[in-house]
Amino acid sequence: MFLQRAWRRIKRCGSPRRGRPRVRNRVEAYTRVGIAPLEIARQFINAGDLRGAVPYLEKAAKLNPKAIGIYWSLAHVHRLLTNNLDFVRVANATIAIDRNYAPIYAELGLFYETIGDQAKAVGPMTVICCSHPFHR
Repeated sequence: MFLQRAWRRIKRCGSPRRGRPRVRNRVEAYTRVGIAPLEIARQFINAGDLRGAVPYLEKAAKLNPKAIGIYWSLAHVHRLLTNNLDFVRVANATIAIDRNYAPIYAELGLFYETIGDQAKAVGPMTVICCSHPFHR
């Protein structure tokens, strides 16, 4: 709802009569308004364009270096895109922020399972089962 109103406002303000160039697409419009890159990335993810979401997730991670949810989202998207090196890099950065964050261990387990390394897949799943308070 908010994004639709912002889009209409930008379309009205972007007329050549007022001296501003018209916007070409919604992403450009939302960037002008100042909506966080995470929201733009979520729109790409909801539209099914995971590759388009990666640069905005990386920008959001740079703006919020301690936001673990952004790093998890970035790792999840890299795993779905099978960007193995980027996934491992972001997963290690997520663990460096909070080593008790259970969803990143689930992502690591699924990653190792999909590449066929069952022995490494057991480790992250064991961490989830043994360390997460809901599984005790």
